[in-house]
Amino acid sequence: MNLRRTGMTLIEVSTAVTLSAALMAVAVSLLHGLFKAERSTRASIRENGVVNSLADQFRRDAHATPVAGVSAGDGLQFALDADRTVSYRVEAGEVVRTESTGGGVRQQSFPLPPGTVATIEGPGATGPANVRLVIVAADEAKRRPAGPPLPIVVEAVCGRDHRFDLPDDPAGEEIDE
Repeated sequence: MNLRRTGMTLIEVSTAVTLSAALMAVAVSLLHGLFKAERSTRASIRENGVVNSLADQFRRDAHATPVAGVSAGDGLQFALDADRTVSYRVEAGEVVRTESTGGGVRQQSFPLPPGTVATIEGPGATGPANVRLVIVAADEAKRRPAGPPLPIVVEAVCGRDHRFDLPDDPAGEEIDE
């Protein structure tokens, strides 16, 4: 009598199921790692964007303000012109910018990266016309690996944007281009 096997034995089925389960476990752990890396990258990009936006706005306000128009107190206040002032203050986990004009008040908040604190220094601390915004880790041991490198120091000279000045040559004459 000729017997032909058409099915699989229990050992073959259990081996196939075990191998499939192992491959699925590897695939799931890889996907989990990829999703975690993607979330971390998105958070880092968002934090960098907020810090860059804050730095640009802080510099623009400082450059638009004469030295006499800056006052320190609970934060820093810039008198841009007769009826327009901008103030910066640090609150829990964010820097708040408040712009007051003759027509109203507009408030904008910039959330700080997790585990960081900010300080705002007015004229006199860093120079007669300099203002500074500093973002540092509150506790370096608890700092997350994602996010902008710290410390972040944003310095600006009141009343003048020095980024576009021409350099002086060694002889003391200004270079014309």
